[in-house]
Amino acid sequence: MAKKGSTGLLGMVAFIAIILNAVAWLLVSLDLGGNISAIMTAVASIALLLVVLYVAYDFAKKQTQLWRIIFYVLAILSIAAVLFGTGRSFV
Repeated sequence: MAKKGSTGLLGMVAFIAIILNAVAWLLVSLDLGGNISAIMTAVASIALLLVVLYVAYDFAKKQTQLWRIIFYVLAILSIAAVLFGTGRSFV
C-alpha cells in the first residue's frame, strides 16, 4: 500500500503538473506536439505557479510585513508573466 504524503491535494497538483510538463517537453523535443504540447505546457505552468504561490504565501504570512509585500509584488508579477508573458499568452 502506498504511503500518504502530508501535502494532499497540493502534492497531487504538483505531481500532475510535472507529468504534463515532462510529456509536453518530450513532444516538443521529438517535434510531435504542435498545439497539444503548447496547451500541456500552459496548464503545467499554471498548476506549478499555483503550487508555488500557495507554499510561498504560507511562508510569507509568518514573516514581517516587508516579506508579505515582497510576496504580493512577486505573485502579481508571476501571474502577469504567465498570462501576458513572452511567446504565447492566454490573453
